[in-house]
Amino acid sequence: MIVVLILTVLAAILIPSYANASGAAAVSAVVTDLRSFERATRFFALEVNGNLPPFNEELRIGLKPYLEPGATASKPAIGGDYGFHVWATQNVAGIGVWAVEHPELLVDVDSHLDDGSLTSGAVHGVTTTGLLFIVYGDASKFNWP
Repeated sequence: MIVVLILTVLAAILIPSYANASGAAAVSAVVTDLRSFERATRFFALEVNGNLPPFNEELRIGLKPYLEPGATASKPAIGGDYGFHVWATQNVAGIGVWAVEHPELLVDVDSHLDDGSLTSGAVHGVTTTGLLFIVYGDASKFNWP
């Protein structure tokens, strides 16, 4: 009975720690992906003299040479999908993280990339389960969707 009690106490201590560690690892993976997409977008924009393509799919295809193979088709570690977006009239590009399975981690992603607020800066929450990260252009003058 004492052994069962000790095992129960250890489980109660370790399970929350494991959950926190796995959440932090998922956030770190998404932040790394988004920073890679940001760098790739900046390189691509230099190549095209800052004239972003008018279509989202052209941006995704244009980033491929600057990323690991398959990166633009990868899934975020917090679930959902990445989306590549261009607002040519504003000369702004953004990467979306849509339909995530753990929306409670979106603020943590924002904290690593920006100001920790999903309502200001270059990272905005634009759905209850997604965010948009402006990776090229002036986020302060961007008309948020």
